[in-house]
Amino acid sequence: MTEKSGNAAENNIDYVVALDVGTSVIRVAGALVSDDNDIRVIGYKTVASSGIGGSGISSLDKLRDDISQAYSAVDTQVHGGIMQKYSDIDFDNPRIMVSVPGYFSASKNVDGTTPLHHQRVTTVQMAEATQNAASVSIDGYELVGYAVNQYQVDSNERVVDPRGMVGGQLKVFIHAFYAKKDFLDNIRYALTPIRSKYAPDFMFSGYATARGLVIGPEKDIGVCVIDIGGSTADITIYDRGNLIFTNFCRFGAGMVTRDIAVMNGISERQAEQLKLRCGLADPDMADVREEIKVERNGLGDDITLQPRALAEAIEARYHNIFQNVLMSMKGVDPSCDLGSGVVLAGGGSSIRGIEKCFRKYLESNGISNIRSVRKAAFRETDVPPAEHEGTLKCSDLKEKMNPVADAVLVGLLKLSNDMEKTLDQAPKRGLARFVSKIWDWFNKSM
Repeated sequence: MTEKSGNAAENNIDYVVALDVGTSVIRVAGALVSDDNDIRVIGYKTVASSGIGGSGISSLDKLRDDISQAYSAVDTQVHGGIMQKYSDIDFDNPRIMVSVPGYFSASKNVDGTTPLHHQRVTTVQMAEATQNAASVSIDGYELVGYAVNQYQVDSNERVVDPRGMVGGQLKVFIHAFYAKKDFLDNIRYALTPIRSKYAPDFMFSGYATARGLVIGPEKDIGVCVIDIGGSTADITIYDRGNLIFTNFCRFGAGMVTRDIAVMNGISERQAEQLKLRCGLADPDMADVREEIKVERNGLGDDITLQPRALAEAIEARYHNIFQNVLMSMKGVDPSCDLGSGVVLAGGGSSIRGIEKCFRKYLESNGISNIRSVRKAAFRETDVPPAEHEGTLKCSDLKEKMNPVADAVLVGLLKLSNDMEKTLDQAPKRGLARFVSKIWDWFNKSM
């Protein structure tokens, strides 16, 4: 990891800022990350997203202001709290990890080879094969990262670690992630309030969410992570330990909010509050004895809603979202067996009853290969507490991180280790140095 002096060098600790660029909410977390993925969250903030929507960036200045507001709050928490206990860590130059929404992403399974000449496989040859695989490009997109799935040495398939093996050719299979170049250029400008000597790293938000939630045994028997945001739903599937599929669909929980607003003649802001306060994705959970009073704030007379009627409208829209999610999964290897089921994450999965809502949709459509549906949950070992009791809770933080909505942040923090190790092991080229120089110039010019 990044070289540090004193005790920090011995512990290999970096200060990393994770940024989730959502169409509804901007989330920022600052954390101390060691090279064994010990993550201590020491700053956290969310702000409403006003500069980016489901169809792209609507106002670059607003997006920049939103990011600045969230990061400033985290920076204040860090400088006012734990910073003094780690004097050897450079808190003024964080590593920056940024999520890329599905709308701006693309991915593909690719492979690359390198000759061995019947010599033993070394890490250099592994890096060369991986770099050849990662050289596959998509017009208008920039490669932002990849996940190595497996290797093959001649007739030896599904090799996890080929080092030391002898053969004629080494082949690597990777799942590569790309982001639209214009999006990255704009986001780099919006990130200028976060000053650092390091250029930001980017990753598809759906993969980051999965990286923050699922563990090895789940990947082995098959698991699908569905991250429902405001405008899109990101899909990530593992099978037999490999990342076999990522995609997104243009259906998100913002459609639920709009349905509530249109049907009841209220603003979308009121509808979102109503959804979060009283919304249910399963009508059977509604109390028929209750009534919901809704003020229409000048849009007409106040109204009274029945919780079940509201829940039925919400359920219908979520069924529509699930339908489009499953349609976006076409092309997945039919032999894939999701033994660990589906994990629902993202702010759009926070609504009560969503697990049963999904199960009912599966049953009504005769889909039996998905054995379980559950909401995202952090394991106690995922993110240790920051100097205080309670996983992901610090007395200095005004908000508490939520595994359903904030898994993407934890995934980005974990990926900061993965991506740095990848850079350290790769054959040295001038591109990374050139990008860093541009980033330094870009920051200084603002």
